[in-house]
Amino acid sequence: MISNGLDCRGPVSSKRRPANLSTAPMAVTSAGELLVNAHELATTDDLEAAFEVARASGLPMFVGVVVPRKLMRTVLRDVDNSAADIVGRLGVELLTPDHRRRLRGERRRISRKTVS
Repeated sequence: MISNGLDCRGPVSSKRRPANLSTAPMAVTSAGELLVNAHELATTDDLEAAFEVARASGLPMFVGVVVPRKLMRTVLRDVDNSAADIVGRLGVELLTPDHRRRLRGERRRISRKTVS
């Protein structure tokens, strides 16, 4: 049974208001894990039943909430900025030495063989 959990706002109980379960069948985490919606496994709209089916699998679980649409623009902008920073640092390492020379404006050294 899910009840009396604690979060930063105080006690939370699933009995206070019915859960609105996401209909997305799966999700991918930033750690690269594929999550299967417990709602799909339990084939029920009952949060407690879905939780029990997921728990019975013995696999690690992720409990979360969907970010509201009104916050998505800010969240996605932050994710995009973070990704751009990472690519900026990593990008030079991904280029071949020839590409790096071209970016610096250097010409490729060409060895010339003398013909006799």
